[in-house]
This record gives sequence, C-alpha cells and structure tokens, in this order.
Amino acid sequence: MNIDMELHLLQERHNRCGKWVGSELTILDMTFQAYMGKEDKKHSNGLLRMVKGEVPKLAKPWSSVKHVFMSFNLQRQKHWILLVFNLNNCEIMAYDSKINLCRT
Repeated sequence: MNIDMELHLLQERHNRCGKWVGSELTILDMTFQAYMGKEDKKHSNGLLRMVKGEVPKLAKPWSSVKHVFMSFNLQRQKHWILLVFNLNNCEIMAYDSKINLCRT
C-alpha cells in the first residue's frame, strides 16, 4: 500500500468517526509536492484548490484547520517523511522514522 492510500484511509476514518482529540486537520496527497515550485497557471490553480479544500477527496479548507499533514518524498535518499504544517504557529514539523530523537 502506498503512503497516499494510507493517508486517504486515515482521512476517511477521521471523517466517518467524528472529531478526534486535536482533529482540526486535513491531509494532502503527493499531488501537492508535485505541484510545488511550478509557476504555470495550471499548477498554481491546483495548489489554490488544495488550500481551499476542493481536492484531494475528503480534504478540508486550510482556513478551517490548525494542521495540514503531508507525505513528502526525499528523492535523493529514496525515503518518505511526514510533514505537519502548524498553521497557527507558522511551523513545519518533520517526522522521520530513520532518525531516533529519543537519544540519551
């Protein structure tokens, strides 16, 4: 199963089961990463539709959430990480399964 499918299933479960603690979130698929950095009208409109919550399926408008979750591919390392945009604090958190942050 690819990471986009897993995030889509998480979003479906979130919508079906009601509010979770801290559930003011939306989840993006890989299309966002593919569109970043492109300056033509098609890609700009696509990014705007994502921010408005029109796509991907089950997305929410960013104006109605506190966090945006997105899978991100580090192409050189051939590795996936999770990015969480905290829209209230203007922070981006990166979660990487290869890094042990619990060092003593």
